[in-house]
Amino acid sequence: MILIDTDSGALVDPSAFPGGSGLAVDSDGILWVADCDANNVRRYDRGHQLVASYYVTSPYGLDVSADPFGVEPDSPAHAPDAEFSAGPSPAVGVVRVRTAVGETDPPVLLDLAGRTVGRAFCAEPGLWLLDVGWVPQGLYMVVSRQESRPVVVLR
Repeated sequence: MILIDTDSGALVDPSAFPGGSGLAVDSDGILWVADCDANNVRRYDRGHQLVASYYVTSPYGLDVSADPFGVEPDSPAHAPDAEFSAGPSPAVGVVRVRTAVGETDPPVLLDLAGRTVGRAFCAEPGLWLLDVGWVPQGLYMVVSRQESRPVVVLR
């Protein structure tokens, strides 16, 4: 459980979250909550009522700014693709990537510098296989259109 004093905007025990809690309170007392599993950031008023939800890919720690550049309200057009998945992670040989059945563009494997390291091949409609048996150990992103999933490669 995370406790936050919404009057002061302070975490009750901030030492429990040294890397960031995914919570922030702005100067107007608005509570912001990052949900990395749902790919969104929610905004609550002082009465703890949901005011808005924003689609943000993999949000973690938060910092509040008066000008949230690049943040857009959730809409069906921004909703994450429930059909898109990549795993296992960690992986040592092959990553199975699931996409919408009609998808024709192969998912790609990117390193953390954004360089394309590999491309998946279609095993069957909606299932792509990505060979990671030759890439160095590390953290990568599997990307298909506007969706991405992290994958850890082990040796």
